[in-house]
Amino acid sequence: LEAHDFKGLSSLEYLWLRDNHLTELPEEVFRGLQNLIHLTLQGNSLNTLPEGVFGDLNSLKLLYLYDNSLNMLPEQVFTGLYALERLWLQQNFLRELPEATFQGMNYLEELRLNSNSLNELPPRSFQGLSNLKSLALSSNNLTTLPMGIFNGLKKLQGLGLTGNSLRALPEGVFSGLSNLESLGLGRNYLETLPEGVFSGLSNLRELGLLGNSLRDLPEGVLDDALGTLGGNLKRGFSLGLDTFRAGTLTFSGGLTVSAHLKAELAFDSTAQRVLEGTSVRAGVTISRALPVAVRIPYTIGFSGATGRLRRLTPDPDSGLLFRAGETRREISFTLPQEVGPQGERIVILDLGKPWEIGLRRSDGRGPDAPYLISENLVLRSDEGAVHTVTVLDSDPLDREPFCLSLWQGAPCSTVSNIPHVFLGPVGESIAAAELIITHKDPGPTACEVAVLFHRGTSTAPAISFNGQFLFRNFLRTTIPRGGAEILTLSAPDAQAPAAGAVYIFTRSPCTADSFHVQGRSLLENQIDGEIDELFPLDPQSPEKWLRDGDCRVLAGVFGSGSNVGIAAVTTQPGQAAPPATRLRFQAFDLQGNFITRVPGLEVSGGYQAVSPWQFDQATSIRMCLDVPGRSGFQLAVTAIGATVKAAGVQYVTESFHGGGVSEGNSSDP
Repeated sequence: LEAHDFKGLSSLEYLWLRDNHLTELPEEVFRGLQNLIHLTLQGNSLNTLPEGVFGDLNSLKLLYLYDNSLNMLPEQVFTGLYALERLWLQQNFLRELPEATFQGMNYLEELRLNSNSLNELPPRSFQGLSNLKSLALSSNNLTTLPMGIFNGLKKLQGLGLTGNSLRALPEGVFSGLSNLESLGLGRNYLETLPEGVFSGLSNLRELGLLGNSLRDLPEGVLDDALGTLGGNLKRGFSLGLDTFRAGTLTFSGGLTVSAHLKAELAFDSTAQRVLEGTSVRAGVTISRALPVAVRIPYTIGFSGATGRLRRLTPDPDSGLLFRAGETRREISFTLPQEVGPQGERIVILDLGKPWEIGLRRSDGRGPDAPYLISENLVLRSDEGAVHTVTVLDSDPLDREPFCLSLWQGAPCSTVSNIPHVFLGPVGESIAAAELIITHKDPGPTACEVAVLFHRGTSTAPAISFNGQFLFRNFLRTTIPRGGAEILTLSAPDAQAPAAGAVYIFTRSPCTADSFHVQGRSLLENQIDGEIDELFPLDPQSPEKWLRDGDCRVLAGVFGSGSNVGIAAVTTQPGQAAPPATRLRFQAFDLQGNFITRVPGLEVSGGYQAVSPWQFDQATSIRMCLDVPGRSGFQLAVTAIGATVKAAGVQYVTESFHGGGVSEGNSSDP
């Protein structure tokens, strides 16, 4: 091109100079084209622009400079383009921008800078662009965003930052962008997001976070956008390599995140077998904490005559509500006690389909998100979405509900209940348990055994059996005649000590009498490797379980609160204490003289463990159980103690009913 090639064409409105081999522009080439509206210089080989080349184009609205070789822009190159509405600079080699590059472009609505090599942005790059609606910065090399970089862009509707090298976002970086509809942040290196980073984005319909290094999403981070996410965009935006094309068509928005940020939804187990008249709990787990609340409706069906279920909670239509951060909920009901034999019956629980599952604000309030489908954050496994409860008649006597779930209804029995096992970190040591299960029955050639570590209704840590992590804190094994199984149970990844119970079951033809169980509790010091034995792991028979009003006495020398304590565990897996269930304590000397009141213990959930006592004399601790209302709840309680000199615990087997402990004063021993 020569400087005066367009001389005399002052009325020219449209000029296309695309897909040529232009390497430079004369400074005055567009001089006098004051009526030019549209200028296309796409697909050439321009590597720079003269500073005043567009100085006379006061009426220009569209300027297309994409797909060139521009590696820098003069600071005043766009001065005078006051009417410009669309500026496309994508697919060049720009590494930096002068701070005042776009100054004075008050009517600019669309700016494309994607697919360049920008390393950083000046803090005032977009100041004054009050009418900007679409800003494409995708596929650059941006590692940070200056604080306040988007301030003043109140009309911005589309912002593309996909495919950069962002590792963090400044606090409030999107503050004030209340009209933003589309935000692309995918394919960066973000590890965390600031809390409230999307606050105020009440029109956001499309949010892309796919392909980052995010470990989780902050609780409530999507609250302000849940009313619009997934809805239709008002118009299509072209944001470089984002999901939109130019035009006025509408597009459906959504939320895209990396697969590991999604949570799997499933029942804790697919089946259980229970007796009629019992209370049933079916746990539902979300595999990871989510930033929003999840509402999961479910259906309930019946095979065979089951009568009317009592105390069904929650309501199936309302469903299970997981607030942000919560990962487990239960469906519970009580089966009727039928008159006469009914045979086998089945209750079927089926979690709602993906389009029926609702996402809500983090606190669970308000309606479900109107457009955002749950599959954006929740994956529903077809296999784990159905739980069957097989209901059996209440006889014969050798049918125990938990056994039935292990061996598909075959007769089975409980070999042993050890309700005071401690696993996990204790100060500088790690607590573990060693069990020896001996097959002493000469009759059967081999016996099937199941070993379960449980914490009532509380979640147990991952339990290792002889160094192996098996399914759900559970081990199956077969012990030959005259043989023995030695098991070491530990919880190496636990963050706190876990008190629980160990159940040992066997199936017919073996019975509880076929086995002898003994064990010990170990405490390994992580510094010097020294191992101490704490207390014997003795089974506890049902006669020693506490019911409402029952009392028991513990006698011993309680020399240190770190050596002596009490463990209380519910007597059946899945059984929880009714609200306000309480153990009360008093201390006496061995002659029956009152010493002091010991603070009571409220039993909540499935288990409790405390170590509160520090007496330097022989002491008896009297404890009594209070269970409000009419309940068949039972509690297995035991004392623990280190086998050190001048300290020990003796479990007094005598029990008595009623009275005997009154918190706050001495009572008749």
